[in-house]
Formats: sequence, structure tokens, C-alpha cells
Amino acid sequence: MLRKLKIFTEFELFIARKYIKATSRGRLSFLTAFSILSIFLGVAALILVIGLMSGFQDEIQRRLLYLQPHIDIRKYPSETIIDYQSIISRIHQISEVSSVSPYIEVKCIVRKGGTWDAVILRGVTPDNREVQALSGHILSGEMDISDSGIVLSSFTAQELGIKVGDYIQLFTIVQTGAPPPFDYSVEKRKFHVTGIFSQNVSVNAAVIAYTNLKQAQEFTQASGVTGIEVWLKDPYKAPQIARKIEEEGIISFPVFAVDWTNMFKTFFSALKLEKLAMFLVMTLMVIIASFSIIATLSILILQKTREIGVLRSLGVTSNGITRIFMLVGTMIGGIGAVLGGAVSIAIGMAIEKYHIIRLPAEVYMIDYLPFKLSFGNSLIIIIVTFLIVVLSTLYPSLRASRLTPVEAIRYE
Repeated sequence: MLRKLKIFTEFELFIARKYIKATSRGRLSFLTAFSILSIFLGVAALILVIGLMSGFQDEIQRRLLYLQPHIDIRKYPSETIIDYQSIISRIHQISEVSSVSPYIEVKCIVRKGGTWDAVILRGVTPDNREVQALSGHILSGEMDISDSGIVLSSFTAQELGIKVGDYIQLFTIVQTGAPPPFDYSVEKRKFHVTGIFSQNVSVNAAVIAYTNLKQAQEFTQASGVTGIEVWLKDPYKAPQIARKIEEEGIISFPVFAVDWTNMFKTFFSALKLEKLAMFLVMTLMVIIASFSIIATLSILILQKTREIGVLRSLGVTSNGITRIFMLVGTMIGGIGAVLGGAVSIAIGMAIEKYHIIRLPAEVYMIDYLPFKLSFGNSLIIIIVTFLIVVLSTLYPSLRASRLTPVEAIRYE
């Protein structure tokens, strides 16, 4: 590649390779090996950290979106949407929409015997995306929300000692329409536990219970629904589709649409900032490692001062001397970067395959730290490393080029 671009001549390549193999037996000198090791460690650490941070961020995002609709349509202030059927039919006409379904959401107290706990009851339709997603994470029983069936998280089941087949009571407060202080009443209903799903499936799944929409409407005495879930073919188009729903008059205030990027904006901004901070810290490590290249080239110039004088007397220009030593430094950095990249990717793949780095699932929502390195991140790391290495070769290479033949030979 270098020959085709004619950046370096064959003579310059020959001299550069000769200088890298500085010992009498043709092996790498200690300083050269140390420089390669420094770049190797810096690049390997950079790739591993960025890959692990990217894997963690993508996995958390996947968990958050597993049960989280891409767009949530609600009515302000926490009122039910009565004409939800017409809204659903109009949203279905948008080509980017994958599915739309209404839901009832209400805070409840669940009772089993003499023990109590709080849950969020969600009444959904059988074709709801959440129901389909949870079907693959049932630990006991089945995802059956027909009739009086209810499906709980493993967290709630363990807290109250609930098993599949048990009957539990749920209590909630509903509006009666009577004048105060009789405008609220406590409603209770018995549910049959048909399934228990894993609490680690999503960030807020531990406190959610599922039943069918009709049952929830009867329980809460609601004629409408709490909200409408909109799932898209591409979740990253959620902000545009949410605006489209409002701008086309499908909904109007007090009904509003909130996309998932707004719901978790602060969280993902913090992750992105943390990832950037780690990238900068690891880049500083590569910069520090490049100092060893400067030291190696400076010492090499002192050792090869007489040879530089001979090369200059044979007609090698000052630019040629600069290119030779830049090529030496670039080769050293390139070898370290390639080895560091290959080894770190191999380690990262092993971490991903064998789940080497374990995490407490109750804290991080995932039980291991995944590794993911995208092409874009890899390209950025390669470009940054190459620029750092090239810049580190400039000073010693220019210093070598300033030596005149007479001064170099006289110095020796």
C-alpha cells in the first residue's frame, strides 16, 4: 500500500526495518519492544473499555425497551382516554407503526393471607407486545390473562410466598362521582395467579402485574383506558412519529404523546457522558504510551548519528531522513496497535461468550457485562491511535533531518 502511494521509497523502507531490528542478531531492542508493549497496552485497554461500555449501554437500552412502548399516549392530568378506539385506528394507518394497543394502569395493594405488598396492575389485550415478550420469560405457569387470571413478577411472588394456582386479592382506590368526602372508595377483587415471570426481564418489571383489559376496566370502574402503547418498526424514529401523531391532529391536548427517548433522556445522557469520559482517559493512556516512541527515536538518533551523516553524504535529503524515522515510529506504533486490537477483541469475545465479568442483577438489571465493539468505534480508535503515533514521531524525525553530514560525522 505504501509503495503504491509512493509515500516512502524502497530504500527508506529498508533502512527503517534495519533500524527497528537494532541488535546484532536482528532482534528487537529493549526500547523498541517496550514502545510496542506500551502502545499495545494502551490500545488494548481503549478497545476493551469502549467495547464493554458500549455493550453495557446497548444491553441496558434493550432491557429498558423490552417492555417499554416506543410511544406512550396519555391524557393530562392522569385521566382516562374515552375515544381510544378511534385514536388507535388512525395510528394504525401510519406505515412506521408496528402495533398499537390500549392499556389500563393502576396502583394497587396485593394481599396474600396476612401479607401485603404494592404492585402496578396493567390491564392489556392478548395481542399486546408486552404479553408476547413476557411469554418467553415465564418461570412458572403460563402467560394466561383470560378471565380473572393474573401474572406476577418473581419478586412479588417471593415477597408474598405466592405460587401458581393461588388466589390473591387486589385493592385500589377509585372515584365514585359522589360529592366529597365520599368521592373515593376502596375496591377489591380476587384474582387467580396463572403465571410468574422473571423480574430481571426489564427495569421496572419487578413491581408490575398483568391481567386482561376488560377485567382491569371493571376493577377500576373505568369506561376508557389509561393510555395507548405504540410500537414502531424502528424505535429510533419515535420522536418523529410522536410529533407526527400530534401535528396530524390524531390527538390533541389534553391527550399527549411521549416517546421513549424523552422518558430515559437523563439516564442515557449520563451513560453517554461516562462513555466519553472513559474514552478520553484511555486516549490519554495511549498518548502517554506514545512518549516511549519519542524516547526510542531520540535514543536511536543518538546511536545512529554517524549513519545519518553517511546517508546525508550519499545524497539522502533531509526530508528523506524525516520519512525514515517517521516510518520507524509508525511501524513501532502500528505493530503495537494491531497486536493490541487483535488481543483485546479476542478477550472481549471471550468475555461476551463465557460471561466472565459477572454483575449483581438486582443492581444493574443484567447478570454479566457484555462486550460490543461497533465498526464506527473501531475506526475512531484506529484513527486516533494512528494520529497520536504519527504526531509523536514528528519531533525526533525533524531533529534527525537537521543534522548535516559534516556535523554528524564530526559528532562521532
